[in-house]
Amino acid sequence: MMSTVFLLVLCWRWLWAWLSRTWYVPDETWQSVEVAHRVVWGTGHLTWEWREGIRSSIHPLLFSLPFQLMAMLGLDSRDAVVLVPKLVQGALTAVGDVAMYRWVERREGRSAGAWHLLLSLTNWHSCYSGSRTLINTLETSLLCLSLPLYPSSPFYLPIAAAMVMIRPTAAITWLPLLLLHLHQLWRTNHLQHLLRLALPPIVTVLAIVCLDSWFYNRFTFVPLNFFQYNVLHNLSSIYGTHPPWWYLTNALIPTLGPLLIPIIAALPSTPSIITAPSLTTLLTLSLLPHKEMRFLQPILPLLLYPAATKLAKWTRGPPWRRTQMYLTTGLSLLAVNAPIALYLSLVHQRGVVDVVGWASTRSPAPQSLQFLMPCHSTPLYSHIHKNITTRFLTCEPNLLGDSNHVDEADEFYRDPMAWLHTHYPLTSNIARRLDPSIPHLPTIALFDVLQTAVQGFLDDRGYVKCSSHFHANFAEGRVGREVLAFCPPSETVHLY
Repeated sequence: MMSTVFLLVLCWRWLWAWLSRTWYVPDETWQSVEVAHRVVWGTGHLTWEWREGIRSSIHPLLFSLPFQLMAMLGLDSRDAVVLVPKLVQGALTAVGDVAMYRWVERREGRSAGAWHLLLSLTNWHSCYSGSRTLINTLETSLLCLSLPLYPSSPFYLPIAAAMVMIRPTAAITWLPLLLLHLHQLWRTNHLQHLLRLALPPIVTVLAIVCLDSWFYNRFTFVPLNFFQYNVLHNLSSIYGTHPPWWYLTNALIPTLGPLLIPIIAALPSTPSIITAPSLTTLLTLSLLPHKEMRFLQPILPLLLYPAATKLAKWTRGPPWRRTQMYLTTGLSLLAVNAPIALYLSLVHQRGVVDVVGWASTRSPAPQSLQFLMPCHSTPLYSHIHKNITTRFLTCEPNLLGDSNHVDEADEFYRDPMAWLHTHYPLTSNIARRLDPSIPHLPTIALFDVLQTAVQGFLDDRGYVKCSSHFHANFAEGRVGREVLAFCPPSETVHLY
């Protein structure tokens, strides 16, 4: 029975992995599969976080293993390189789904377990992000695996330790649970077991420190580096700041919708193992200036717990009656959530993915590719999977404390024409062949909202629009509705 449930859940997660054709946030590729691609094939850009050692190697190495196997077997087609990491992440999510289902079932009964699984599988955000290669998705899976072990089995501690080493903000979730466990040990006079309990997480931390130090080729303790840059120097705020109530209005209400009603109704009877980490995570993250919806992703299974228990009480009755309620509610939830998840997975923000796919599969491939977009707007070698010279506008933070610091992206958008004339001066093709130091004109990818500002440069150099890709229904700031590709004169002969 349980194997059948897992197989069905796995197929569901893999379906959404296959449907995932769009762009969510830069970390989905730049902090995971891009690094893994560099480990295995030697091509892949490392952002400043990897130079400063504030990311653990565990997550990208998770994908480098199947990458290495694919390379050895000659199965590393571009489509496979893009899809396989999503299948790996989707499988981990499926394991977490079933672990939570069994745990809720043991604690609250079969009906509550079924409701929790149903709510998890039909939630639009869970469908949309459950197979994406984000560290938050891995963190969610590890939390779902460790909670059923808490506090009866000491094996929850090494998983918790690994979570904190991989994603230091996971300490916010685990701190109240650890304090509750210590309080329980004190009340039962079992504090003498602390040393035995502490040994597995200590070994886990040491193992990850060794692995990260090997990866960086120097001693590296990721949580300390993460704290120094993101907390002491507050570098995360350069990616945007939001008011304290942002998670309520822009995350919880859109993600949970009408489920907030049974959640609030069940809160008084919800166990502290659910409420404590949920509230501390929500309150702490609300006080931090930089906020993103995905930061709450790990506690989404916890928030669905009270909804499942309340729905189980509201739908008591004979088995046929409960089955009818599952089917009716499940279809209703899918009718609401599936269009949202499908739109986000297939339509919204897909142009930046499609343009790198076009560049990779185009014959002949571009000699070089220049992205004139906000930094990290597209995936890179993890989706191109071809030895093409690429360049994008960078947005390195002010790590040196320079009072006149301006990142490259902002410098470009201040005067696009001046930047282009500086980096790609008007020079004949003959001169370029005679002087290799003169940069060749690259294929340029940009959002349509920028086209007017750089049209003079494109015309002077003889560029021709060679591809366009739908990106979003609405333009927003520097991000347009379409991604356009312009080919230089040396490559336009191949278009006809």
